[in-house]
Amino acid sequence: MTRTNQLNKSWWQLKSTALLKEYEKSYNDGTFVPAKLHGWKYKGHHVRIKLGQHYGTGELTVTDPTNETGNTFGITIKYSYRPRRKLEFAVAPAKNPMLLLFTKHLRETAMPNSAMSKNYVAKASHPSLLRSTLKHEGLSEWLELHPEVQLRLRVKNGVATLCCANRVKEADAHSLQEVVKLTKLVLNALEEQSAVGEPIHTHRSHD
Repeated sequence: MTRTNQLNKSWWQLKSTALLKEYEKSYNDGTFVPAKLHGWKYKGHHVRIKLGQHYGTGELTVTDPTNETGNTFGITIKYSYRPRRKLEFAVAPAKNPMLLLFTKHLRETAMPNSAMSKNYVAKASHPSLLRSTLKHEGLSEWLELHPEVQLRLRVKNGVATLCCANRVKEADAHSLQEVVKLTKLVLNALEEQSAVGEPIHTHRSHD
């Protein structure tokens, strides 16, 4: 796999940009979209990810390391859809539960097994529904192997936005693909709970 210090990039190019372009070359499931200013709105560079014919596309972004983030890369995928069930939740690493501070309207939720309880804390609008979601085949195993992940599902004005994020010290195309895999697992789990409706293609109005 290609590490960031091996990327073929110009001296002025951010590593995050090089990573996204490298991902586009390595995997046949996304299109690199350059950053652009549309009116007063700025949209950063990202890869429009194909999450499957049924789900449509999501947006894959990468942020470069900073002192504030502990010198790690942030890898995030956002996906929006019309919810069939008004489920909201937040799942955060047990050693860094800051995400849960912004979810006062949600209820504390126990993890579905002891292995996940060691690594994660969570809140949800429907705790039992989140636990069922996290039990989905493949998802719980993935989360147990990646203790730095954050999951956030919000519903506002009839639109559900799922955010799957991971932080890594050594980023490469494979680590980006792992977050794509996570997002697909979460969507499959939510669909199993009859929560996912029609996708919303936000790029039509912004890209």
